[in-house]
Amino acid sequence: MKASNLLIASTALATGAVLACNGLGGGSFSCPTQQAAYEDASSQEGILLEEIPGDGPYPMAMVISQDGVNRLLASVLDQTLPPIKQNLAQGVSYTAKPELPAISFETFDDCANCVRASMAFDLGVELFGVKVDDGRGAVTVRVPIELAAKGNSSTALLAHLEEAVVEDIDLQIAGLDSNNFNIVEDALIDETRNYIRSEFGMTEVVSLDSWAIGDGDVLLAARGPIIDTTNRTILLGMHSNLNLPMATTLAQQSQLPEGVPMSLQFHPNLLLSMGQRLMTEGHIARDYDESGNTKSDGDHHVSLMQMSTADGGKLNTDFRIWRTSGGLCGFADVTSALGLQVTDSSVHVQAEDLQVSGGEGSGSFIAENQWLVSDFMQSFTEQIEFTVNYKEVSTESDTETVQPEATLVEVDGRGVTVYLDLGLGGGE
Repeated sequence: MKASNLLIASTALATGAVLACNGLGGGSFSCPTQQAAYEDASSQEGILLEEIPGDGPYPMAMVISQDGVNRLLASVLDQTLPPIKQNLAQGVSYTAKPELPAISFETFDDCANCVRASMAFDLGVELFGVKVDDGRGAVTVRVPIELAAKGNSSTALLAHLEEAVVEDIDLQIAGLDSNNFNIVEDALIDETRNYIRSEFGMTEVVSLDSWAIGDGDVLLAARGPIIDTTNRTILLGMHSNLNLPMATTLAQQSQLPEGVPMSLQFHPNLLLSMGQRLMTEGHIARDYDESGNTKSDGDHHVSLMQMSTADGGKLNTDFRIWRTSGGLCGFADVTSALGLQVTDSSVHVQAEDLQVSGGEGSGSFIAENQWLVSDFMQSFTEQIEFTVNYKEVSTESDTETVQPEATLVEVDGRGVTVYLDLGLGGGE
């Protein structure tokens, strides 16, 4: 703290007995007035909506690359696929050994939420029991995808493989005349379609659950999906039941760096509202001593006011520290710059600076250096870390689990963006 502020603070405290009746500066700075103002401010924080909004704009978004979707899909499909065998007319028979289908993001004029899936297979053809040749084939199908609610706390991304419609088939077989080739091709169109529908059916690619944070009352629901065929990504808008400040919007950025399978984007106001909710639930204390250390009967209290991005990749947090008893009352408006960086596959938040930007009465006389390392700042930054390190991503795979691993975090005009690796690993 500046020496002049320390001197003023000492002088103000020394004259506290004289000012105890009316508070510093008259009636508006009286302790009852400041207490009432603090209670009014805190009563408007941490409110939950009765319903999660349905439409955009969204305060949070998940972006998954085409490769990321295929990695998730491969983790939930049975790796051991039975062959397709069929005896046809004129002594022709074939055996097809399918591989797992792969999805690509394409544009369909009559189906905005459709993707293309391709299933390749090895193919063996026999004429009257004599092997003609080994070949290869691939069938491409159109598949609808959607987001579906799972109760009120989870959303699943579904691929409706049970509704697959064949678009094309490509066969490479030597040694067959055109008539027998056409017989095999026609049969495979029907059989591969039926195979995909019955073998895979409706497939849950990934499930997005609500945060495991606080009392568990903050719910999260994904909306969309929005398919970006240019960037080969899919964007899932995400809403919560937090009552957010106005203009809480994300510029929908669906581009990912090459090789990055997933990202999460957060508007600063979502982080602000989450912090306020955790204070309402008591997971971040409201009551402190003059140094910002937790004290159940402390005469200093905190209200979170605003969060915004700043130059240099910082996340600015504005909060108000109230003093509401002791004869000398008022408040201080404080700004803290938060730095975010990735360590050990997680985002870590560090309060790097804290400055008093204004205030009234004795509340403005706080020790910035003590509050920077206080219980409040430690608890607050830990809860922000829990929020941006969203891990509630899962699949129904019996063999693999999804463990998102942060690789990079950026803070800019979009808000906070965390780039992730899927971290697919062995299940229990």
